[in-house]
Amino acid sequence: MNKQEFIVELTEIMMLDDALLESTELESLSAYDSMTHLTLLSLFEDEFGKEIETEDLLRAKTMADLITLAGLN
Repeated sequence: MNKQEFIVELTEIMMLDDALLESTELESLSAYDSMTHLTLLSLFEDEFGKEIETEDLLRAKTMADLITLAGLN
């Protein structure tokens, strides 16, 4: 999965109408909730072979931070 595919996947997971940008502030998205966190934890493990902690997701402030966690920058 590349960076653009990751962004599209997150847009679909959160069922957003507008595309996410790297500069998108996660706290501005009402759909970035605990269910999204659980889905992301699974996605990171399944797609990237990375086990990340919930705290890592909570520290992420923008889409760019999530892209960095995924190792796609």
